[in-house]
Parts: sequence; structure tokens; C-alpha cells
Amino acid sequence: MARDLSFWKYTDGVYLDNQDVYKKLSGSVFVDGLESLPIPKILSDIEQAFINWNKESDVDFQKGDSSFQIFMTGQFVRIDCYSMLDDDLNTIIDILYEYDCPLYDSQISARFDSRN
Repeated sequence: MARDLSFWKYTDGVYLDNQDVYKKLSGSVFVDGLESLPIPKILSDIEQAFINWNKESDVDFQKGDSSFQIFMTGQFVRIDCYSMLDDDLNTIIDILYEYDCPLYDSQISARFDSRN
């Protein structure tokens, strides 16, 4: 099963239409009202969390039938996941949450702004 996990951080006091933000960010469009993300740190954290996975490139990881690919801009991280276990998906979500970037699930058009 394929699934994408998307993450961004709003500037304090700003909250926009999440579906519109997602579409713009997926098209590499800069969005006013979003913070810049520490992309190298985020990538390093993901790489460390998935150290036992085969790293096909800087953004492609695979282990058995499971794989993911990272798409990023200065404001956005999207991880396209294929046949991944829930625990692995949750690891990615937890990493990005530490950067104040809650999950946006485009399949249900919902952003999970809190861990509850």
C-alpha cells in the first residue's frame, strides 16, 4: 500500500487552508506563513532512525518489500511510503513532530496538530 506523509510548520499566529498548502508545497511553490525547516538535521534524524535500511540514494530507503522516498523543499517534507509497517510510519511522524511539524494526511485531508 502506498501512502504519503507530509509535514510543514506554520509561523506563529498563521493557519492556512491545509489542502491548498499541501498542493502548493507539492509543486515546490513557496508559501508565505510557513517556517523554513532544518532539512539537513531532519534528513540526518531519518537516516539514523532507519540505519538498518538500504540507502539507495540520499532520499531513497528500502528494507525488504518496504521502501520510502523523501521529497523536500526548504518548507516541506513529504515522504512517499510503500508497504511500510505502522511502527515505521510512526517513527517518521515522531521525528517530524520534534521539529513542530505535525502530519498532514492528504488521503483524508487532515492535519494532526496535536499528538492526541
